[in-house]
Amino acid sequence: MIGQSATRPDLAAKLTGAAVYAADLDVPGALHVRLLRSPVAHARITALDTAAARAVPGVVAVVTAADLAGFDATWGHYVRDRPILARDVVRFAGEIVAAVAAETEASAAAGVRAIRFGYEPLPALLDVREAVAPGAARVHPGPARPGFGCPPGTALTDGNDFFHYRVDLEREPGTDPPDAVVVEREYAFPAVYQYAMEPHAVVATAGAGAIDVWSSCQHPFLVRQELAEVFGLPEERVRIRVPFVGGGFGSKSYAKLEPVAVAVARVAGRPVRLVNSVEDAMLTTRRHGMRCRMRTVVGRDGRFRSRHAEIWMDTGAYADNGPTVTMVAGMAATGPYRWDRVRVDAACVYTHLPPAGSYRGFGAAHLQWVGSRRWTRPPPPSASTGWSCAGATCCAAARR
Repeated sequence: MIGQSATRPDLAAKLTGAAVYAADLDVPGALHVRLLRSPVAHARITALDTAAARAVPGVVAVVTAADLAGFDATWGHYVRDRPILARDVVRFAGEIVAAVAAETEASAAAGVRAIRFGYEPLPALLDVREAVAPGAARVHPGPARPGFGCPPGTALTDGNDFFHYRVDLEREPGTDPPDAVVVEREYAFPAVYQYAMEPHAVVATAGAGAIDVWSSCQHPFLVRQELAEVFGLPEERVRIRVPFVGGGFGSKSYAKLEPVAVAVARVAGRPVRLVNSVEDAMLTTRRHGMRCRMRTVVGRDGRFRSRHAEIWMDTGAYADNGPTVTMVAGMAATGPYRWDRVRVDAACVYTHLPPAGSYRGFGAAHLQWVGSRRWTRPPPPSASTGWSCAGATCCAAARR
């Protein structure tokens, strides 16, 4: 390849518009699906009347949790905590309550508007500090249930902070020098949407003991495993096909819309096509928000003495890939440095916000940013040190 131009095999198709994405697929007989989403972060469902929606011309099926009897209609890669369609309670603004399948997009949209959705608002936990406070309400009652992707032996707790990654190591036993430079502060990291150009899109058929899906997913084999687990089929009876994907950046990791699409296809008895709007995509997944309290101690000789970090990752209403992201964040808390003593407690926390999952940097970006801030901020003035800082010495030690 040296001295030669490399030609991308997909270049011509994308430049000419010939590339076919999941939303472009034209499957004969496919119905268009629109979703009814909760407008509030936390509420008890008091009414869900679909009679008017079923009477809309062109509507073939209206699906609610009541139509998914006969199997365990919950899913989740790491924790099996998410209903395909909300049952009794909604836990974030944007949670899917019902799905309408119709001959045209207009009919499906009209069907969604015709559903009478009644709810009683409940207090919402919108910050990790509220969620882990003593006496805070539980986002999920009962013990956390491992999903198929949860490593054996993983400890899941019953609280909102349902997963912890902890490190407590002493390379050099002892205490920090009394004249050491100490920097301690709390940081906040915002949640953002990955914003791929192509929103999530799924075409699904389900029948005769088999599932066939075209999806814009990033992990087709894990999606296949998820669908087989949820719908009680052997994996060889589930087929996932991925056409061109218009970006993902983690937003299409693991299952997202696939369980809903397959459930609707099973009820309707026809293929279905489900495509997120950009607004709906932002309610489907996001990067974790984070709060971190970090204490860094460096000796006057430039030696890195200790680092203590408390980390709270906001995974939203459902775990998605949050425990893995939390674990990576905890691993990144030390940076690429040698420390005498390290203590890390990274918690994955439920809140009443949209679920958070994979994103470029995958938890490490949060903590690398926090750790890097350590070297650019001097300690507060004191009688003994004034504004002096071991910054230059620290940087020299870091280079070593």
